[in-house]
Amino acid sequence: MTKCILCLKDKPISKSHIIPKFVSDWIKETSATGLLRSGWNPNKRVQDTIKNPLLCIDCEKEFSVFENYFAKNIFYPFHRGEKNFTYNDTLRKFILSICWRTLHLQFTEIKDTAPRNVFSIVSKAIEEWSKYLANDRDDFEPYECHIFFLDNIKNSYSLKLPDRFESYLFRSIDATFAIGKEFKSEKDIMFVYVKLPGIILISSIFPSKIPDMEKTKVENSGILSPPQHIYQKDIGSFIIHRSEEAFKRRLSDKQMGKILESIYKNPERAIKSKSFEAILAERRRKGIKDSWF
Repeated sequence: MTKCILCLKDKPISKSHIIPKFVSDWIKETSATGLLRSGWNPNKRVQDTIKNPLLCIDCEKEFSVFENYFAKNIFYPFHRGEKNFTYNDTLRKFILSICWRTLHLQFTEIKDTAPRNVFSIVSKAIEEWSKYLANDRDDFEPYECHIFFLDNIKNSYSLKLPDRFESYLFRSIDATFAIGKEFKSEKDIMFVYVKLPGIILISSIFPSKIPDMEKTKVENSGILSPPQHIYQKDIGSFIIHRSEEAFKRRLSDKQMGKILESIYKNPERAIKSKSFEAILAERRRKGIKDSWF
């Protein structure tokens, strides 16, 4: 028995997925091998994403409503090729529920060493986000939530992008608290970043309103449709940096052999997989002409 981080009541605590289970299930179902690996530890197969004891059963059920809404109305339709999405405030609560848990976990680890101004700003954000998720306040001002659909990467082909960039964008998951290196000027930025396959979610901390984001902001309700653009240089650079970090660790020869063995057993699955699509997309970006078929 401990205290739920949302309702603050002493109740039995369940283990919460930071990234919803339906996401990791989709990655496995659409992979070349049917298996799940972490970019940060690619030599270990995993069955699920990390779970943490954070919420009571009642609050977990409330969050599951947000997750089901996102899966049914945004995630699966997007991966079926839909481009336009009509939404209500449940979308913002879904985005914030992931970002809030990510921020709570990661800031707990560093708060004792964080600069005083960072501690004050982030603590305030956690408090206000908690109120919004617990329905103790109706509005989300002054903070913002954004969603960006990654179906137009071809527009960035002129940039110098790292190897396996497409695999990071379309086949991996990532969640972190992002902060400027020094955080000593008004130009520094803090936000929570969550990357699902093909979709980026961002909740602003400082500044509370993120400039240079086009058609990405999630309101109480509205329609999301392409084209979207992120002109915010700090966020663009951050995405590239995270993709580099994700694949620093290389697969061992043993694990590569296991992957190839799985592919040889079912080559048709591999060719039709989203994993293979990501590999082809990278080769096209690099101007490599394939003659496999």
